Amino acid sequence: MGRSRVFLLLLSLALCPSLHQVASLLAALSTVHHERRKKAQAQKHAQHKGFLQQKDREGAEREKRHKEARKKMYRVLGQQEKKRQRSSLKGAPQDD
Repeated sequence: MGRSRVFLLLLSLALCPSLHQVASLLAALSTVHHERRKKAQAQKHAQHKGFLQQKDREGAEREKRHKEARKKMYRVLGQQEKKRQRSSLKGAPQDD
């Protein structure tokens, strides 16, 4: 908007009080709309941040469970291997 247009708009507002009232109401409405939009955006951002934190926690818990499961599996495999070695030593013929 050029300077001349702004000047004409301000002049018309000064000459007609009803237009001035309408303009002030529109400005107030615009302000309220922008504040609501900002508030909604901030709320959405906070919800998304909480969602991401929850996903991170779930991922960490899942990793912990998988790690424990792997430890148990390798412990059992080690015990089976140890048992197999013991049984193979018992059954072997001894040379005296």
